[in-house]
Amino acid sequence: MEEEFKEQVVALEQIAETSPSDTDILHIRFHAASGRGDLLFKEKNYEAAKMHYLRAIAVFDGVEKSHHDTWLIVYALNRLAILERSRAHRDAAQQYWQEALSIANSTQMRDRSILYMTALQEMALEDRDFESAYGFQQAILAEKAVLDSLSEGHDMEKYYMELEKGQLESEKATQNLRFNLQRNQLRSTIVIASLAMLLAFGLFIGLRRQRQGRQQLAKQYELISKQAEQLRQLDEAKSRFFANVSHELRTPLTLIRGPLKMLLQSNDKTAQHTQLLTLAKNNTDKLLRLVEDILDLRRLETGHLQLHLQAESLQPFFALHSAQFESLAKTHQVAYHVDVDSLVGKSAFIDPEKCRQILYNLLSNAFKHTPVGGKVTIQVVADEQQLSITVNDTGTGIHPDDLPHVFDRFFQTSQPNKKAEGGTGIGLALCKEYAQLFGGIIHAKSEPGVQTQFTVVFPITLVAHQQLVSTADSVLKVPYSVIPDAVQVLPPESPQVLLVEDNLELKQYLQLIISPTYRVVAVGNGQEAWQYLQSADQLPDVIISDLMMPVMDGYELLDRLKNNDATRAIPIIMLTARAESRDKLRALRIGVDDYLTKPFDEEELLIRMENLLGNQQMRKAVQQAGVVAPSTEEDTLFQEDKEWLEQFQFWVENNLADDRLSVSQMAHEFAMSDSTLFRQVTRLTGLSPSQYLQAARMQAARLLIDDRVHRSLTQVASKVGYANVRTFSRNYKAYFGVSPSVK
Repeated sequence: MEEEFKEQVVALEQIAETSPSDTDILHIRFHAASGRGDLLFKEKNYEAAKMHYLRAIAVFDGVEKSHHDTWLIVYALNRLAILERSRAHRDAAQQYWQEALSIANSTQMRDRSILYMTALQEMALEDRDFESAYGFQQAILAEKAVLDSLSEGHDMEKYYMELEKGQLESEKATQNLRFNLQRNQLRSTIVIASLAMLLAFGLFIGLRRQRQGRQQLAKQYELISKQAEQLRQLDEAKSRFFANVSHELRTPLTLIRGPLKMLLQSNDKTAQHTQLLTLAKNNTDKLLRLVEDILDLRRLETGHLQLHLQAESLQPFFALHSAQFESLAKTHQVAYHVDVDSLVGKSAFIDPEKCRQILYNLLSNAFKHTPVGGKVTIQVVADEQQLSITVNDTGTGIHPDDLPHVFDRFFQTSQPNKKAEGGTGIGLALCKEYAQLFGGIIHAKSEPGVQTQFTVVFPITLVAHQQLVSTADSVLKVPYSVIPDAVQVLPPESPQVLLVEDNLELKQYLQLIISPTYRVVAVGNGQEAWQYLQSADQLPDVIISDLMMPVMDGYELLDRLKNNDATRAIPIIMLTARAESRDKLRALRIGVDDYLTKPFDEEELLIRMENLLGNQQMRKAVQQAGVVAPSTEEDTLFQEDKEWLEQFQFWVENNLADDRLSVSQMAHEFAMSDSTLFRQVTRLTGLSPSQYLQAARMQAARLLIDDRVHRSLTQVASKVGYANVRTFSRNYKAYFGVSPSVK
């Protein structure tokens, strides 16, 4: 059926196109356009359908219309109204029906009028426009009555009766509509009241919860305030503690510094005594400066630190203090440049001691982080209003995450790949406090691995030359005094020691201690030590290394040494100020042979070196006796040997407390004969099983004593398998050179 309709529409369109201006085929053109509109309407192509309906209506524009033509027009208007209503364009639909109704009424097409009024009435009811709906109902009844009278011979009595009946029905319908409206209004009122009650209840609950939340926040704020106050009190107590300790340290430091100064002035001393006394005096001065720094931080907190301004000639002052680092630059092989030329002829009121301290801290920090071959520069510039101090170095740089915190007190980097370098975290913090005390600022910028720059800027007041009071006589001694190396020629067969230490004075002190017995090669950090070992004609017999060093720290050096076939067997002593258990255990896990904390006993260090060298000689003797094959590539520890040795070490460490532990028991545990165990342990460690057990017990005892967990030597002895404390003490002293003590 639908296909036939499509074919008819196509045929009508073809006819209309052949004679578009022929007035005799107007109806064909109309039906072609309206038929195409019906097809598009069915396909829901509303815009195209609307266009064809309007085109159908336009067919009759400008021509005299017959009754049939008018009927066709209102038909098209009705289709347009239905189309607009189907796509929810209610205003357009109503407009088309009104236009169609107007044409139908004027041409007395009463059936069409009833149809269009019915559609308009439905829209009025949908819009709840009951008055309009009632009016359409009355008009519909009137039209129906006229139609009935015309069809029944003009029976007017019946017409009026029907009209009255229609009015009654209309009134009844209106009453029903009003009743429904009132019922809907009542229902709406109930719904609105219910929603209002729910809203009020919700507001009540919300306000209650808000009040509870405020009370909880108030409690939390009170708790946080209490905690903040407690933290403030703890911080203040810590600062007081440091200040009190610093005050207490000043007296013994004075009593040490004074006699050292008197001894240095004495003529009755050897060259070595002079070196040792100079070393002690310099480090006493350093410790005294550190004490003063801590006291200054405390004075800053309490607001008691004052400026002591006096007139100074700027160029001589900064040139003198900058020149004190020239010996350090030469020793560290760092290019050092000082630029104070712009200060020539200028004098100003400054606080000499605080300016000197800023200069000292910035330059010390720069040299500490600048490797061999690097460069450190300082530039001091002054104009009529301010003075600027800039220190540049080509060192390791500062990580971007650490840069905002470098001036925080006691700050230490938490970067996982940062080398352990030590430091108190006071120097830069004090520079910041001094700069602010001067009314100035300090800032830092850094490009890791390239350069770092610190700049201090503060206001000054220039003065005339005659107001100057020279402070040259009160300048402290050079902060870095280089002690001449002890020169002692030893035979080539003497054992060689590689000393790895970044602190210049400590390195020289260790050389003084070791050089009478050993040939010493000294380097400044792990990187220099590794480079030396790669190019040395003869490997050292023992290595003494610090832990906290720039460029490459002791951990990384130790790891490289123990994972290299050529250096794995070299005994290593870790000499450091890091006394925490986790630091010791980390070094022991990597494979350090001995661990000595600062301050150390010189005799103990020498005895430990002697023991390690003795074990080394024993390994060589075992090799020469044929127990262990000569060192070849096949002599390298294979993975299974490493795994076995780790299991052996773990079992021994867990059974050290057993005073009945013997070689036979160890052999039984590992399913070996005594002789097989002897060969296995000797091959892998260079020590016999009994010697290995003795060394393990002594190392464990030393860790227990250093950690100060136990209150008596009896407890320590029992933990490492000694039932007799005297035997333990005798063996400990023989092994380490000092008697054990838990005090």
